[in-house]
Amino acid sequence: MSNNAAESINATDGISAQVLKQEGESVTQRAIRRLLGKKMTVICLAIMVLYFLIALAGYIGLLPDFQVRYASTYEPPSLSLPKILGTDIFGRSILYKILIGTKTAMTIAVFVTAISIPVGIFFGAIAGYFGGKLDALIAWVYTILSSIPNILLLVGISYAVRHGMGQDPNAAADPNELDYGLVSMCIAMGVVGWVGLCRLIRAEVMKHKNMEYVLAVRLFGASDAHIIFRHILPNVFHLAIVSASL
Repeated sequence: MSNNAAESINATDGISAQVLKQEGESVTQRAIRRLLGKKMTVICLAIMVLYFLIALAGYIGLLPDFQVRYASTYEPPSLSLPKILGTDIFGRSILYKILIGTKTAMTIAVFVTAISIPVGIFFGAIAGYFGGKLDALIAWVYTILSSIPNILLLVGISYAVRHGMGQDPNAAADPNELDYGLVSMCIAMGVVGWVGLCRLIRAEVMKHKNMEYVLAVRLFGASDAHIIFRHILPNVFHLAIVSASL
């Protein structure tokens, strides 16, 4: 009995120490600790870091030229690094084409997310919080954008942006210069891609603005900007995280 009691006391002390340790952590530290404690999360983060490193290597000129012919048409995979995944119809390395494609995909993902997520959060938050004519105006804008086929908007905005950058939209891209076609496409996708997140944020902000914690902060004289960005948005930011991951 005494041994069981001692073990129970030690277990209780261990749990208490763990609870005290967790209470001293911030919300961010606790979230990071929980994420890193899951093996699948660590694997996914490692893959994302690998993708970012490949894209970075492409921008500083460390990736090999994928247009070089290394073998004959449709060469099967071999132990040679350029031909480890075989070659295409022109004898180019499939591996090197995948690396260049990863760079392009990560560029689009980063720039489109950097444009669409802040725009969607901002307009959704102010539309849901203030309501009235401002809400009606923002809802009218994203309704108009939603009614137009995305492919037409992407082509039109991309053409206009590329022309505004001083390059002929019909001219072929120069590999030694900035890829205006890719930049204009990222801007176009960012301009179009904020609509869905804006709707979600707007609906959640409309629900949260009448909750008790917001009313309490308002009674203390907090400004509208303080209420939106310091109290409401942290409670709806999970929608932005999900949207960015998609």
